[in-house]
Amino acid sequence: MRKESPKVPLGKFTDGGFPDGLWREEKVKVLITGITGFVGSHLADYLLREMNVEVYGIYRWRSDTKNIDHIKNKLRLWECDLKDTSSVMRIINEVPPDKIFHLAAQSFVPTSWHAPAETLTTNIIGELNIF
Repeated sequence: MRKESPKVPLGKFTDGGFPDGLWREEKVKVLITGITGFVGSHLADYLLREMNVEVYGIYRWRSDTKNIDHIKNKLRLWECDLKDTSSVMRIINEVPPDKIFHLAAQSFVPTSWHAPAETLTTNIIGELNIF
């Protein structure tokens, strides 16, 4: 059973366009799936630079980490297959995050045609395991 994590209110948006909850004084725990990808790595960069956050990231064992090498020392990273329910639950229970940015997916179109069942399993079951 998942531990109940403290809720960060979305509230009104600040001048910066982000929910008031990310501007609070205590650190917000943010979990980013797909942190080694283009969007995930830029989000991690931005959050570390602009917000009062602890950034946790999930990546696949074969992921290239070049996009986050410059900030690895500021991240808490886990190798995890999102299709593995017990691994996902363990990470969420260990953190527990205030916010989750789910950016991991199999998004390469040729692979989706070559391996449609694996693509659906990764993208659908992976999301179900997080939420």
